[in-house]
Amino acid sequence: MLTALTQKIEGLFRDQKAFMDVHYSDNKYKEAERVLANRMLNPHVSAEERFEAARSIIGINVTYREKILHPLVTYQQTISEQITACSHHFLHEAVGVPSYATWLSLAKKTCENRSKLVMTVRDSIEMDTAIPMAILEKKGYLNESVSEEDIMRKSLTVQALLRDSLEIEHALSSEREKIAMTIFQDRAGKQPDSLLGKIKKFF
Repeated sequence: MLTALTQKIEGLFRDQKAFMDVHYSDNKYKEAERVLANRMLNPHVSAEERFEAARSIIGINVTYREKILHPLVTYQQTISEQITACSHHFLHEAVGVPSYATWLSLAKKTCENRSKLVMTVRDSIEMDTAIPMAILEKKGYLNESVSEEDIMRKSLTVQALLRDSLEIEHALSSEREKIAMTIFQDRAGKQPDSLLGKIKKFF
């Protein structure tokens, strides 16, 4: 039972990372958002054109939340629940087994760090809508209450948290996966290319 749970958790970690990798890449959503943002902030376009560009950004942002952020949050909740179950079984099945104890400790730390990474994804997606929402409220006119400088400051804060969390992620996952390979005798499997490929196909 314990081995099955640990294998399942490793699979969930890999699948969740696939969504994160797509978000951190220069994906189709980001390309479209940049084009629309440039149009929206162009001082020479009409209020109507700016309004439509802002509305389009909101539209693709909603879709991106559904396809990227929502799965990340769901994976995070599921991983947390499975680790709790694994901890319960560990008390009965693997007390005194160093490899399991080390893996479980690393899995818990990975889960905690992943929650920070999911938060950076959420914050970055929300920032994309700050100026568009203000423009929609002003019927297509630029709103000085929300400036690009404000967004940039928030972005730098998110990037700092992201940088630190990614460094921790790399260290934890590298060590955890090595132990998992030993425990499962290489039966834990690898991240299927099909999942990452399917996500990239749309983003």
